[in-house]
Amino acid sequence: MKKFKTLINVMLLASCSLFAASKAQAAIILQDMFVSGYNIGSVLVEVDNDFMNTGYLDTDFDFPAIQVLDMSVLGLSVDVFDIFAEVNTDTIFGGLTALVFDVSDTDAGDPWAYQFVYDTALPDDNFADIFDSAGGLLLFAEGGEVQLGEAFLFDVPLPSSLSLAGLMALVLFSRRRVQK
Repeated sequence: MKKFKTLINVMLLASCSLFAASKAQAAIILQDMFVSGYNIGSVLVEVDNDFMNTGYLDTDFDFPAIQVLDMSVLGLSVDVFDIFAEVNTDTIFGGLTALVFDVSDTDAGDPWAYQFVYDTALPDDNFADIFDSAGGLLLFAEGGEVQLGEAFLFDVPLPSSLSLAGLMALVLFSRRRVQK
């Protein structure tokens, strides 16, 4: 009888772990930005998995379903004045369909300003410019010279340990109750 109870406990533990299998909570998109062939930085965008296969999402109207988590330009962190990111959740592996931002870097001595407009629907209207702290134009590019690199996708798993612990507590409670 003791071996039978042990077998039942092992089977319950196994079934609990099946119910607690990890599920992705969100997709993280990492994409580099290129101007005239040079990598000028990267952007990290999170898309909630509950909104997958629902069409286009953008940061202006669909927050917090989509949000920009981090951005760097020329290896520096930036202060964001304005940012817009758009993704087609039906084709998430294609990455961002639009990215528009106006930022300045955090270099206190000589902060530069960066503007970047990328839209897959209007590629001739894409442009990027970089200004120094005195307002002098350092770089200007337009059209096909402004691109986003390959999109890298990462899944953010839900914490399954909490559900596993809860299910095991129920099993132990019911087992203890049966013993009494």
